[in-house]
Amino acid sequence: MQTGKAYPGDLSAQCVCYWLYDESCVDPYKDGYVGISCDVEGRIICHRRSKNFPSNFKWKILYNGTVLDCLEQEERFRPFINMGWNKACGGDIAGVAHVGLKRSKSVRTKMSLSAKRRGTDWLHTPEVRAAAAKSNIGKKRTIITRQKISEKRKQYLEKHDHYSSKGRKHSAETRALISQKRKQYYEHHDHPCKGRKHSAETIAKMKETKRQWFAQNDSPLKGRKHTQEARQNMSEGRRKYLEQHPIQKDPEELRQKKSQAQLKRWAQSTPEARQRQCEILKLAREQRFAG
Repeated sequence: MQTGKAYPGDLSAQCVCYWLYDESCVDPYKDGYVGISCDVEGRIICHRRSKNFPSNFKWKILYNGTVLDCLEQEERFRPFINMGWNKACGGDIAGVAHVGLKRSKSVRTKMSLSAKRRGTDWLHTPEVRAAAAKSNIGKKRTIITRQKISEKRKQYLEKHDHYSSKGRKHSAETRALISQKRKQYYEHHDHPCKGRKHSAETIAKMKETKRQWFAQNDSPLKGRKHTQEARQNMSEGRRKYLEQHPIQKDPEELRQKKSQAQLKRWAQSTPEARQRQCEILKLAREQRFAG
């Protein structure tokens, strides 16, 4: 038995018996491939990737029922080995149908290596990661696929920590390497958000999300003091920026409009808001002169 998902272990679970065929196939009892699956669409995707079937095959459902019923139907369509595209006989529930099936030496070697590697980190070797990355280059997923990925990720994050790197601290060497790689990348690439304009609806959502977060949390910079070296770097960076982008002074009329708008906002604000703003400015001045 072959399924798109892992075998559920419940013989009363819903299942289908399906037939793969092409133009040369006439009779499902003799031609093509007959199998069962609790996830037929996922199983068809696996068959499409396989090299054991024609790339242009079609498929149809022959029977709907429980796992036990579909096993009986599969055994009725494929009572012997090597029928049609099937190598094993139908109705196999515990590998019995593979008894007597002889595999080539290369296939046995691959199966042995796969069994030995199972449970190790072999899936994360550089070769496998490079192959996975290459297969996704230029690939555009449909809206339905993106929604499924998003839903699965939300379900995962409900049961686990936000990210696998949560609470993890990189060493100074790792941070330097990350910084170097990022600088090298942006020397030849634009930022993904460059030139991108959010819609008014998206901007409103971002503002609301930020407002709700700051209503329950302090600013991540609250109480943080920069080192003398950090302040010098910030000052030097700002100086270089201003050399390349000189500040354009607003005309007198525009400055007056800004001043009037600021006075109007101040007059319309509540006493509590004014007091809070004064405290913020006072604290900023104290920290500035203390440094």
